This record gives sequence, C-alpha cells and structure tokens, in this order.
Amino acid sequence: MPKDLLYSYIDAPDLPDWFSIPDVKQWLTLNEEELRRVTTENGWRMPTLPFQNDTSRQQLTYSNGSTAKTTYLFTKMLDDAHVSWAKNNISQSVKDIRFCFNLPGRSSQGPHTDLTRSYTLINVVKQGNSDQDTVFYKMKDSPIFYGLGHTISDYSMLEEIERVRIPPRTWVLLNAGVIHSVENIAQGRFTVQVSFDQLPKNIKLVKPKYA
Repeated sequence: MPKDLLYSYIDAPDLPDWFSIPDVKQWLTLNEEELRRVTTENGWRMPTLPFQNDTSRQQLTYSNGSTAKTTYLFTKMLDDAHVSWAKNNISQSVKDIRFCFNLPGRSSQGPHTDLTRSYTLINVVKQGNSDQDTVFYKMKDSPIFYGLGHTISDYSMLEEIERVRIPPRTWVLLNAGVIHSVENIAQGRFTVQVSFDQLPKNIKLVKPKYA
C-alpha cells in the first residue's frame, strides 16, 4: 500500500464488554487540575514529548488570526490481554493499544504527526458532540507524508487536503505521519486507539481514502 493512504474504515469486530470502558461522563465536569489528579490516580498519563515540554501550553493560531490553546490527551496503556485481543481480532502487527481522553474545554487538538507510531486505528467510544472532525493537511511546499514527531501551531502554514467525521463505535485507520488535527472536541472525546509501526497486513480496508 502507498504511504499516501490518509485513512480507511476497517472491517473489525466491536470492542468486547470485558474491556471495561471507564465512565468518563463525570470527567467532563472537572477542571484541568482535578482531571489531572483523577486520571493519574487511575493509571493514566500525559504524553511525553521530547520536542515540547508541555503540550497543554501549545498556542494555536488559526487561519483567521484567532488564537487558542490546543487540547491534549490523557492516555492509559492497556495490558497484554487487550493487546492479545487486538492481535487476534485485528492484526498480528499490533504494537500497543490504549485508552485516550482529551482535556475538555478546548476545541482543537492542534496539527501534528504522532510520535511513536506510523498508523493509528481509532474507535470513538464516547463523544460529547457529533460534529468532531479529523482533518488532514500538507505543509505548503512539503510532501504529504511529513514524518513522525512534529507539531505545527500556525494553521496558515498548512493546506487542508481531507477531513473525516468518525462515527461512534467504528474502526478507522489513520496515517499518523500525515499532519492532522481533531476539531470541535471541546465537549470531550474518549477513544480506543491501536498502534502500528507499519501499515498492518491482512486487514480489510473499506472505502480507503488516498491523498
């Protein structure tokens, strides 16, 4: 498959009941300090980004000149039983599987490429609103596949090339090396995310979208 695959729906089973999805509705009412405390107590963590000490302070500048802080993800890495389920039901090339929940109150997870994985399979389990979009971009005068570990704070440097609104409880594979943001997520989003170091083999791509 070419590297310029942007995203594809995936034919894979729904999450089993024993995954014990946490009740995150109450988290939506917490302020940032309280949410940090609750998630830390339950084994969640903030991302560690060597190129950016605190992603919560990343200031975004939109194309219209307005500014806002990016949201960020609280993440919980899941154990071997969850990884085994993903390998047996999705692909043997699964790297890891995790729960992710974004800090509510901020409308964008700013443009970035992922740090530790080349492809991300996402299942939106719970969301505060239904108009949340994953948007793909290319840096002007740069290739579409931008590489891992980048953040871009100024939207005017980017050209939008595609967007997808992921339906709840649907598996969608994203190319994590293409610059992307998530928009309209101020009301919160909880996802299960499966990581791959390369495009997984022996999975069925459904309606793939290429750049």
